[in-house]
Amino acid sequence: MRVALVIAAVLAGCGGVGGPPLVDPIQRGVAAPAACGVAPAAPASGPRVRAPTELDAVVGQRVAAVEIDGADATRAQAAAIVRTTVGAALDPAAVALDLARLARLGVYTELAARWEPRGADAGALHLIVVEAPRVVEVAVDAPGVSPRTLRLLRGLRGTIADPARADRALAMTRGVLAVDGFVDATGAIWSEPLAAGVRVCARLEPGPRALIAAVRFAGVAAFPEAELRAAVGTPGGPNGVGGPYHRGRLVADLTPVWQRYRDAGYLDVVFDEPIVTARPAGLTVELPVREGARRVVGAIEVGQVPDDVDRGALVEVVERELAVGRPLGGRGYDRAVARLSAHAAALDPPARARLELATATATGVTALTIEVWR
Repeated sequence: MRVALVIAAVLAGCGGVGGPPLVDPIQRGVAAPAACGVAPAAPASGPRVRAPTELDAVVGQRVAAVEIDGADATRAQAAAIVRTTVGAALDPAAVALDLARLARLGVYTELAARWEPRGADAGALHLIVVEAPRVVEVAVDAPGVSPRTLRLLRGLRGTIADPARADRALAMTRGVLAVDGFVDATGAIWSEPLAAGVRVCARLEPGPRALIAAVRFAGVAAFPEAELRAAVGTPGGPNGVGGPYHRGRLVADLTPVWQRYRDAGYLDVVFDEPIVTARPAGLTVELPVREGARRVVGAIEVGQVPDDVDRGALVEVVERELAVGRPLGGRGYDRAVARLSAHAAALDPPARARLELATATATGVTALTIEVWR
């Protein structure tokens, strides 16, 4: 399906890579939930990584073992990205890259490396990490937002305090609000230390709800525009008049329209990026369409096929679904391809087949070529 729509989640600021605090850089200083303090003015720095300089004295020695010390809840996650392997010659630069990859996970506050000699020219490489504390409490201030919408934020409880995960939870929550018409929702998320772990604090401001006042198609000539409008969304629902605008659902909502064009022979139809205009009465959503030429079945020809294959029978198979001079419908073409493939598979010995479309002429006439091979 050629639909030129970019489906994007509603993304928030990303905060720091390291441990707490986490904060949307656009929303610093917003009022905090009652259980929390004020959102910090800037994200904290990342984890502390000690350069593996002590390994310089043992460069080239054989790595007899690779141990990840301190990774209790995150051991499998860490082991999956460490590239230094048992049996390799020790390379401090490669170890430094391993530590950098581990730091980017965002779940460690300190990282270091240590070499444990095992024999004259071998040893064990210890990658030492300190896991970030767990989230033991989540405090959310989101006036008017349903608990169901906040479930991703609430779900941070019990996880390792990870800035990237918290940012994603906030971004996805804002995306859920956008689906419901709160396209300008803002938010902040950060963390505060507690005796037993970390409290994650979040604030969401939904803002005004934007609803659709009108949906229009531009560039339409093949069908009455009113019929196409009726196929997109439902009144009061996403992408329908009176409902919220949901850009991510447009591909699904436009599928019946695309299929109608395709069945009528407009195989090259393209839906361009929607144009959304905010007006006092609500949103106007304009859907530009490039219909292209209406394709018509030209000659049905037989190209390269094995000598023992009945060429006339191949044409008859295709003609059960497509007729010369008639519109080249998309579903009719798909059925013809399926019939042709089944016919070729039933041959003795079995074969494979395809139905090639020639480039359409200016008037849309398109020749079809049948090819069979073993």
